Amino acid sequence: MSSAGIRTATSPEDVRAAMDIRRAVFVQEQGIAEAEEYDDRDAEAEHLLVVEDDAAGTPIATCRVFVDDGRADGTARLGRLAVLPQARRRGLASRMIEACEERARAAGARRMVLDAQVSAMPLYERSGYTAEGEDFDDGSGIPHRTMVKALV
Repeated sequence: MSSAGIRTATSPEDVRAAMDIRRAVFVQEQGIAEAEEYDDRDAEAEHLLVVEDDAAGTPIATCRVFVDDGRADGTARLGRLAVLPQARRRGLASRMIEACEERARAAGARRMVLDAQVSAMPLYERSGYTAEGEDFDDGSGIPHRTMVKALV
């Protein structure tokens, strides 16, 4: 099994690859409407891309992070974490969560917040996140719950 590296999507091609991964996972696999998957915040986000350590540098996972979520309370936001089916069960999601947290800490954030699909909550719990509030529908038709983690 080859290894994979995490990097910021810096070129238009990188961002397109991140969006393609999200389309494959959220739109095609999970049936979320494309109009619900993409939003104006994509232009503000830092997109992380996981690429295989192969000759092609094949993109296999992505997420987005807002290290300054426009809030004065030191909160960063993680979202849209997607791993292609063939790359799952390799710890990539946990590595992306850690990378987002590192970026948020470096920017001075004191906590991270995310809206997890209820089925994915155990992943975030293993990374130290705690659920808050009740389940809700974010517009995708999939139950979500807000989760938080102190970064200090």
